[in-house]
Amino acid sequence: MNRFSIGRAFSETFAFLGNNWLSMLLWIGGAVLLIALLFGVMVGGNLLALGTGDPNDPTAVFAMFGRLMLFAAIAMVIVYGVGMIIWRNGLAPDASSGDIGWALLAGSLYALAMFVIMIAVYVLLSVVIGIVFVAVGVGAGNLFALDRAPQGMSGGIIAAMIAGYLVVVVALLWFQGRLMVAGPTMADRRMTNPFAAIAQSWRMTGPVQWRLLGFLIVFSIATYAVVFVLMIIGRTLVSVLTSDVTANIAFFVVFALAVYLPMLLLWLSMPAGVYRALGGDDDSAEVFA
Repeated sequence: MNRFSIGRAFSETFAFLGNNWLSMLLWIGGAVLLIALLFGVMVGGNLLALGTGDPNDPTAVFAMFGRLMLFAAIAMVIVYGVGMIIWRNGLAPDASSGDIGWALLAGSLYALAMFVIMIAVYVLLSVVIGIVFVAVGVGAGNLFALDRAPQGMSGGIIAAMIAGYLVVVVALLWFQGRLMVAGPTMADRRMTNPFAAIAQSWRMTGPVQWRLLGFLIVFSIATYAVVFVLMIIGRTLVSVLTSDVTANIAFFVVFALAVYLPMLLLWLSMPAGVYRALGGDDDSAEVFA
């Protein structure tokens, strides 16, 4: 019997964060510094040249676009590689943790696979939503044109649109949950095939997909609510104490370090916590049956 529960998922997530927060800070801090340095070297000079050059020269714009795409690709490899290292160190602490080459390769392949899958999902959703909206729009338009629209129909259409938006959000959360432990699976087992890890994640989350969806809904609402409340409190305090522009900039810097950074660590810990809550780090064949 699968032992996964919402409470266990929260417990394992915070346990992973508590045991690995310093390592996560060091790796993420190093990644941010490296990415900032790369941005300055690859893009910064071109931005200055673009601002002072001929605005009618299209070659400068294309060159800048190419550099931005290359920078984004390199930054993606670094970010996902750091994620693999963090998961590897946390899930398999007794294993060799210095394999940065494997982490960069596995992270880049995992990022590419997830990018392709999410593009396909969003295209499918766009097509379905487009068809639904066109059908609703045509039907409502015909009713209004014939003066046969029931009273309050406009409000009903708005309510239906909101409900449809919520359905899409929940569907995306469900899909995210089904693929959530692919990254930790790759890290724990030192895999480089993202599609095998995605298939394993799909099998592991299948029996508990609705409990996992409930966990993601609760987790998302809780974290966004905390960020929103802290943002309101902080902005209120700053506006009451001072209207200085420098103070406002300092507030956003402090807020990012004090709130967004811990939230980033928490969101990075969540897939590993769910993986452990599913028993992914056990050798039990029952979990993977």
